Amino acid sequence: MLFCGRVALVPEGNGVTSAEQGERSGVGNRALVAAVLAHFTNDGNSIVFSVLIAYYIKLNISLAFLGSALAFSNLVSGFLSERIGFFADRSGRRGAMMAFGIALMGVAQLVFSASFFLSHDAMALLVPGVLILGIGLSFYHPLGSSIIAFATKGRSFSKQMGINGSFGSMGRAVFPSIVVGLLTFLGETMGTFTFGLILILVGVVIYVLSRSFDSLMVQEGRKPTSEKLSLKPYRRFILVMTSLFMMNAVFSSSITNYILPFYDSVYNSKSLAALIAGIIFLTPVIGQPVQGLVVGRIGGRRALYITITSSVVVFSVFLFSHNIVAQVSSLAALAFFVFTGFPVVIGYSSVVTPKEYITRVNAIIWGLGSTVGSSIGAALGGTLIQFYGYHTAFSIGWLFGMVAIAMLPLLPRKIEGSSVKL
Repeated sequence: MLFCGRVALVPEGNGVTSAEQGERSGVGNRALVAAVLAHFTNDGNSIVFSVLIAYYIKLNISLAFLGSALAFSNLVSGFLSERIGFFADRSGRRGAMMAFGIALMGVAQLVFSASFFLSHDAMALLVPGVLILGIGLSFYHPLGSSIIAFATKGRSFSKQMGINGSFGSMGRAVFPSIVVGLLTFLGETMGTFTFGLILILVGVVIYVLSRSFDSLMVQEGRKPTSEKLSLKPYRRFILVMTSLFMMNAVFSSSITNYILPFYDSVYNSKSLAALIAGIIFLTPVIGQPVQGLVVGRIGGRRALYITITSSVVVFSVFLFSHNIVAQVSSLAALAFFVFTGFPVVIGYSSVVTPKEYITRVNAIIWGLGSTVGSSIGAALGGTLIQFYGYHTAFSIGWLFGMVAIAMLPLLPRKIEGSSVKL
């Protein structure tokens, strides 16, 4: 079973009948299913433009420009995340906003389809395409974690974060092969067009699954609170987490975004490159629930030490080995550790942060940390590969991972006025 136990949107014994409690549990479970589907689709789409890079290169578009376009998309996503998180906390309509973000990704694919159809204007059409993609990608991560937090009311939260995260990793693993398959059999124009329509349909399904949950959250938001909490004691935690996550994202993004183009350049086969990338990105499907359990047992601070240090160490094997098995194993282990941001970083933050601010704080840490860091890594990686080659680019990206390790001791051990284990 995907979700174990009963999901409670309100505490027991609060004037709610068993029938009403059962109905609300069903609403919460549907919201968790919607969050799983959204994470699968969102993270799959986060890697799709990296797949399309291999096709745009054939249109004589430089890798430096394509890397900058990917960085621009991530920057848009990062800077919008905080505002989206703020609006979600105010409105309560997290499910509808999540569905809208997925549908926007479909619109972006329709624009990419037009860029292949009008190939002589491909660069001009890429700009609005990556802009819309970036806007679409800004929704899920701040919203998904808060939906899980509210739907579970803290019960098995780390476990649910890990399960949800594994579906995001599954999307990242299978989407390259799906996209390459569509483009191989339907051509670049019709393949991306069909993919865009599928994504819009998925957005509609997510909206239908989560609208009852949104209605309950709007009602909950109207209830008066006894006191207004301050984020002041959490400022150092937010600053360090954001900075640390940013350095780690520069490291991972400068490498993982170019795995498929790297193996395409080595073997001159997009299908083989997509297969290798799929194998590599499968490891977080197991890694995310494992890391979710680790956070629940030893705390987020220790889990961060393990994941960040391990990711840097295992990637050194890739840098110093020429054996294909050793290289792919190294990248698979890298993916196992670096794509655990959802259960480790966001899960950790969601436990520490007051629920009144959970979406906004997660948007800051994910948006400014992961997404902006990923945009820097994408631009840096694309530019360095263009002028100095893959090995040099990956080595410089690895140095940012070393910086992230050096920043780990800055994580606070205690937050004033909070009893949460850090």
